[in-house]
Amino acid sequence: MTDRTGTAKALVLIASGVLFAAAGVVCFLVALFAPRLRGWPYSGAVAFMVITVLTVALAIFLTLRGRTPQRVVLGGCATLLIGAAIAVGTLLVLIT
Repeated sequence: MTDRTGTAKALVLIASGVLFAAAGVVCFLVALFAPRLRGWPYSGAVAFMVITVLTVALAIFLTLRGRTPQRVVLGGCATLLIGAAIAVGTLLVLIT
């Protein structure tokens, strides 16, 4: 493992932690404002958290298996970006 691969892995793991923390904040805000939301806010928060946890787990798996910096960044960051977009879309569909 080169220096660049280790740095790329560290950055993707930090991004995974940030996404997981953001999911916690979003779930707290949904629970706080649930009485004012239409649709299924609690189901949306649970679905958002499940998708986020699965995305983070997959990103960490792909990151740790990556041998080159390109594989680490493409596998980890792309997974986080796509998973976050799907999670937000699911949340918006369920709370509106």
